[in-house]
Amino acid sequence: MTALLAVTGVLLAGYAAHALVDLGGSGADGLFLKWVNDAIVILAAGACVWRAIRVAHQRWAWGLIGVGMVSWAAGNIWYSLFLIDVDPLPVPSVADGLWLGIYLPVYVAIVLLARDRVRGLGV
Repeated sequence: MTALLAVTGVLLAGYAAHALVDLGGSGADGLFLKWVNDAIVILAAGACVWRAIRVAHQRWAWGLIGVGMVSWAAGNIWYSLFLIDVDPLPVPSVADGLWLGIYLPVYVAIVLLARDRVRGLGV
């Protein structure tokens, strides 16, 4: 898990450097906007799912976050494979539906996590 998070951190730092100081120049736009972006979201989704599988405490919350992140990652992948070069961009698209799939599970997960925290305060 540590290696997964380290790789994600390195990719995120590279993505930020490209966005802020144009690391790699404009010729690297395709690499960062397509592949690095997708890899970051996929690895983050994997970390959430891994947490839900391996740790019993707050399993449901992390599982729901993982489901939402997988939906978001699927939207990114769909966009990268089928829509990134389409002009005009179809709206709504399959990617839009997949991106929207993050909201409900993550909102429910936030409620579950908050409920666990509040319960721990004796409220």
